[in-house]
Amino acid sequence: MTREPRIPSVTPLGAVGPYLLEEELPKRREVFEYLARQRVPGGFERLCTLKIAKRSSDARGAESLAREAKVMARLDHPNIVRMHDFFDHDGDRVLVLERFSGLSLERLLARLTSGGARVDDRITWHVALSLFDALAHAHGLVDQDGQPAPVLHRDVRPANVLVASDGRVRLTGFSFARDVDLDESTAVAAVYRAPSYVAPEILRATRATDRADAFSAALVIWEMLTGRQGTQRGLTDFELLKHLASRQLESLRTARPDLPALVSTALDACLMTD
Repeated sequence: MTREPRIPSVTPLGAVGPYLLEEELPKRREVFEYLARQRVPGGFERLCTLKIAKRSSDARGAESLAREAKVMARLDHPNIVRMHDFFDHDGDRVLVLERFSGLSLERLLARLTSGGARVDDRITWHVALSLFDALAHAHGLVDQDGQPAPVLHRDVRPANVLVASDGRVRLTGFSFARDVDLDESTAVAAVYRAPSYVAPEILRATRATDRADAFSAALVIWEMLTGRQGTQRGLTDFELLKHLASRQLESLRTARPDLPALVSTALDACLMTD
């Protein structure tokens, strides 16, 4: 006798539409996050990440989630976490994202360097290619008329780069991303989240372009290649902002003369203060 596929029972956390909530993840700003399992007739299921904003109690969270969904819907790249769904449920706004099983680059680097060793350059090149390829896709988007309509991530940092055990890499963390033209003034939200990777022009309150993302990505790679931190430690808030607005990093041509000149020159160009 053919047995029906086993369907897991509803967890104590309940359900949102066809998604069973299995685990509450750390809350980010106004949005609640859950590990969930999508279940449909026939036994098909997959793990997802649900982001839920309470429209009745926090309009800002719901608006932020709607902006994120608008951005995510335009992105379609193997190195970017994918959006599965976006809908309203009992007055709440729900964004469903791919559940990518992997460590953040931040945690991976901490593990690799815990014994004082430098990260293997082969790992760095793989991450660099995946990260810049993802950003090239986001920055190269066009509108229906074929005009440039880039998505700016604005929060590129190791915590938002995921690496799976099989080497796959995904860029995530599009909460601060904007589907904007190049004349829109940038917000300072990214400074609040990750000051050490923010491009200098953002600290100077000038307009953000794709170059700000390129700076942040290049800084991640610079740190991996040099084994050094790109931000001074022990500074007051005022000193930190002043340092970030005008910091001068040692060029890779000097710090790593063994690297191919074309690569080090390109990364050094991304890290120019002006």
